[in-house]
Amino acid sequence: MAGKNNSGFTLVELLVGLALTGIITSALFSFMNAHSRSYVIQTDIQEMHQNARMAMDYIVNALQNAEEIAACDPNGNWISTTQGAATTTYSFNQGANLFIPQAQLTGRISVSQAGVGSGFIAAYITQDLNGDGSPDTPLFQCGPSLSPSSIIVTIIARTRTPDRDYSRPGASVPFDGYRQIVLRRQVVPRNLT
Repeated sequence: MAGKNNSGFTLVELLVGLALTGIITSALFSFMNAHSRSYVIQTDIQEMHQNARMAMDYIVNALQNAEEIAACDPNGNWISTTQGAATTTYSFNQGANLFIPQAQLTGRISVSQAGVGSGFIAAYITQDLNGDGSPDTPLFQCGPSLSPSSIIVTIIARTRTPDRDYSRPGASVPFDGYRQIVLRRQVVPRNLT
């Protein structure tokens, strides 16, 4: 048997090599999946913060420069201002079509002006602060309980997608995994007397 060539791998060596390759590949996949999910969540949170701040800045600027507060919804869903001859209405629209399955749980802040048209300032806005599915925080608060020339604007923005690993600390109701940011600002219009 002097002519027999024993170079090569045995079946046991091949199986051990395949098992090690599978374990390493599985670990790398888990690592990449976790980082990819983290990236998506952080991007969603950043978008939520930017969306809420931009909406707040836009509304506060408009209210500060308004010549008159024409009307304010007692439920806090809309407010109308006048600037010159133009009347502009800022409103919260629940369940606006945002191309997501949970469209009824979210809404957008719309702006409309007579003779000009309408659009929206921010999406993924909710009035549900405690997460139980019912509105409990008005977008606008104005009227006799506040000073006549003061308006409180509250914007509750949420992430576009839920984070299955996120639970709100101290939540008294089952939570759906959406992260939220609450911005509240008291506005005193400059041009009102």
